Amino acid sequence: DGIDAGTTPLMFACISSRPSCAAVAEILCAAGARDEGGHGDGMCLAYAALYGAVDTVRVLLRYGASANATFSNATTALHQAVCANEWNLYKNPWTIDKAKAATSLGHQGIVRLLLKHGAAVHAVTATERSTPLMIAADRSGFVSLGVVKELLRGGADLDLVDANGNNAEAIAR
Repeated sequence: DGIDAGTTPLMFACISSRPSCAAVAEILCAAGARDEGGHGDGMCLAYAALYGAVDTVRVLLRYGASANATFSNATTALHQAVCANEWNLYKNPWTIDKAKAATSLGHQGIVRLLLKHGAAVHAVTATERSTPLMIAADRSGFVSLGVVKELLRGGADLDLVDANGNNAEAIAR
């Protein structure tokens, strides 16, 4: 999970989907912690989205975390929410077991929540220039159809192309 000396207590509360982590995040935020830890703005929200921790995402947004903050490779929490339940990205055994029990990748509720809080549906990663919809297309057959529907309801453009000139439809093939 890239945990190192720059990891904050709030970040630790966001790197698991355990229900108790939302309560810990709430306590830390109430005491003044914000999503601007040692790794840069947005990392806590991105971790919570990746781990499918919808209650933690709610807490962070309520305390002012930006739905459009970017971290490594210009990835946003919305990009991460599309990959929720991709258990091979996790190290926490409890979260791995929960993700393995999921029927699909992605977290529709987190995608909806982030879009409601102004997440940019057309945000692109720095290298591949991938939107969240393109990431969903890359994992077609595995990502929840509900996630794709939320992205389309949120205004995702099927005609945008990535760094290789492929749109979401071409990527899904």
